Amino acid sequence: MTPQEIIDIRTALGRTKAGLAQIIGTTEMSVFRWEAGKAKPMPVFMEKLRKLQTWVAKQKQAGIE
Repeated sequence: MTPQEIIDIRTALGRTKAGLAQIIGTTEMSVFRWEAGKAKPMPVFMEKLRKLQTWVAKQKQAGIE
């Protein structure tokens, strides 16, 4: 998952970095580092991000944003 994909997920959810961190159970600093391309999410967080990405895509397909 690219930094831009993480940003896209967060913005589609209307969340701040802290808000996304709370949803997936990590820190705001981790989200900041992922979005800046300075680190990659650990597998447990990658799985949660992929699930959110799928959910966001389904919402967009259904016309719900």
